[in-house]
Amino acid sequence: MDILVVDDQRLNLAIATKTLEQIAGATVHPFQSSVAALAEATYRAFDLVVVDFNMPTLDGVLLIGHLRRLPQYQRTPMVMLTASHDPTVRTFALEAGATAFLTYPIRPSDLLDHVTVLLSKRTREVSAARARTAAVG
Repeated sequence: MDILVVDDQRLNLAIATKTLEQIAGATVHPFQSSVAALAEATYRAFDLVVVDFNMPTLDGVLLIGHLRRLPQYQRTPMVMLTASHDPTVRTFALEAGATAFLTYPIRPSDLLDHVTVLLSKRTREVSAARARTAAVG
């Protein structure tokens, strides 16, 4: 299970990475640059994406929007993290395609709980799709 984490703040990136590395079978791919993360995500399919809202050059909403336009990210769970408590930010994130939304300060256990639920749901969807494909073929 490959998880993409994008946050321009080094401490937030380290905390999210360390937290998500606790998931059995997960490989976390941290990026401080949203532009570099987008370039990597274009060539590699991640099973889950966790992004910060406020980043230079390409913010989290734009990053999610770009990823959602790629075929491999149509159904991928995406979590938006932000320090903003402005409800407009939440609306922008969800409209762009965020699956979940958490505000700082984020407790590692909350992040882990959200991600675990999203990954379980995604695993069930992939298994069901494979079963349908096997039944047809």
